[in-house]
Amino acid sequence: MKNIILAAALSLLLFGCQSNPYAGDPVAKALEAHLALNAPAGEPFELILTDLQCVDSTTFATEFDRRIDVFGRRIAANSELYERYTAQGRLNNASLKKQAVIRDRDNVRGLQAMRDSYQAEGRLDDVAWYAYRFSGRARSGKRASEFKDCWFNITSAHDVIVVSRDRKDLDRSGGRSIPGYIDLIGGNDAPEQ
Repeated sequence: MKNIILAAALSLLLFGCQSNPYAGDPVAKALEAHLALNAPAGEPFELILTDLQCVDSTTFATEFDRRIDVFGRRIAANSELYERYTAQGRLNNASLKKQAVIRDRDNVRGLQAMRDSYQAEGRLDDVAWYAYRFSGRARSGKRASEFKDCWFNITSAHDVIVVSRDRKDLDRSGGRSIPGYIDLIGGNDAPEQ
């Protein structure tokens, strides 16, 4: 009986030490730091992951192409609206759409210049961001949150870009992995259309 109790205590001790199998992982630490930004100030925050898997990666070439395509679709849609509003005599609306087209064309030119720079440096095939799926539990003060099959993208420098329950949100926000992207577009990310 004594041996059984000793074995059970040892098992609990071993399994208890493994309650956070991702402790010390730099990706897990970056995710915890990102999630802690939303925790109330002064309250301790802890994230215990039960699953953390890198499932995909996106190169700068893919990300530049995706961003240029998004702006291209916006240009086409706003150009069509500009023509329609002009024909209808809605000049204020037409003017707004024309400004949007000009701004998006500038963004495309800027992105193309950045892409050309990355190509000249041989960096287009470098990873822009990694896609991870995770599950776990976060605690902050008396509050707790469960994460089940959630997603986040993270750069090679361990900067978390976005955390979401929908994997599609990773592609929508991936432009932020390009250094200078947010400054180029004026601080507002272009939504997917």
